[in-house]
Amino acid sequence: MMAEKDLAKSRAEVAHEIRLAREAEASMDMHVNKAVEKAAQHDAKLAPDNNRGQSIDAKNGITDHSDGKSSSNIPSHLSKYM
Repeated sequence: MMAEKDLAKSRAEVAHEIRLAREAEASMDMHVNKAVEKAAQHDAKLAPDNNRGQSIDAKNGITDHSDGKSSSNIPSHLSKYM
């Protein structure tokens, strides 16, 4: 009986820590994305007026050769800031 209680308590503690880790990761992703957006806005302000119609990737000569799969939550067009 005591072993079952200890096992249940351990599982609850593990689940709690996993939830906290997921929340922290989501918060970190949000802040990284905000920083990348601010960097992109800053670059857009510095770009000459004749390049404003182009995408960020086109201005920097970046070509996407990926197969569309990414292990990052950061959009590919903003990843140059990382």
